[in-house]
Amino acid sequence: MTDTNHPILVGYLANEQGRSAVALGSALARSLGAPLEIVMVTGRYPTPIVERQMSTWLGDALALVPTGVTAQARLVEGRPSAKALADTAQDLGCQLIVVGSAESSLLTRMLAGSVSQALLAGSPVPVAVAPLRFSDSGPVSRITCMYDPQHGDFQLFRYALERAIEMGVELRVVTLDVGDDIKGSPGAHPDAANSLRRLGIDVDGLVRGGHLSFLKATGQNTPRAIAELTWREGEVTMIGSTREAADGRVSAGPFATKLISYIPTPIVMATAGQLVLPGTR
Repeated sequence: MTDTNHPILVGYLANEQGRSAVALGSALARSLGAPLEIVMVTGRYPTPIVERQMSTWLGDALALVPTGVTAQARLVEGRPSAKALADTAQDLGCQLIVVGSAESSLLTRMLAGSVSQALLAGSPVPVAVAPLRFSDSGPVSRITCMYDPQHGDFQLFRYALERAIEMGVELRVVTLDVGDDIKGSPGAHPDAANSLRRLGIDVDGLVRGGHLSFLKATGQNTPRAIAELTWREGEVTMIGSTREAADGRVSAGPFATKLISYIPTPIVMATAGQLVLPGTR
């Protein structure tokens, strides 16, 4: 059973960061056929003036949602903001929380702000982060899954493949081969394909049908390896949580933290989870 129709929560701020989040939320909602819940967080017992102003801002946010995407907006009381967003997402049965990147003169692609950093360190719901000034309202054109061969990423594989099937787009599985002594040629990383096979997935059939592909990107370091990749307009990249994360929580480990600053597309981080694989009982 998938959660396609479960709502997508957008954490909104009345600035470029918030507008980027609405654009990404709209792209994902359009591709998944899901409604949007646009949320602004205020402190406890807001004054009538604050409530009126934030209601106006929420109206501005709704005006950004493209035709064909169902959306509603609400003001939520609570602090800190990340916890209020996470609690609201759980209360509403949301499948995803979408936030924007912080303003920065050094990083214009992706820089997690305080709210997104907190969500990436413990959200009970997968988290999507939009690059600053992101404006593509969809639909999603392809999903790239960043495979970490040291950890296997079984939960990420399942999550990314389910979303790709729901959206009707290709899933590209990328392995980074980073180091001073790089051997081999770009192509399918056997561990990635075998990991999917262990989940009972018809890898060969999906590859033949153009629904799944594998790529190895090589470089002396992470930025150079990522620079070797090409990206489509409307593409989204999915990254897995660290193995040390609590089950069912998002947690960005060292591998994910490296990637977030260099990947030019929106990022979706899946929650951690334990899968029982065939033949491992």
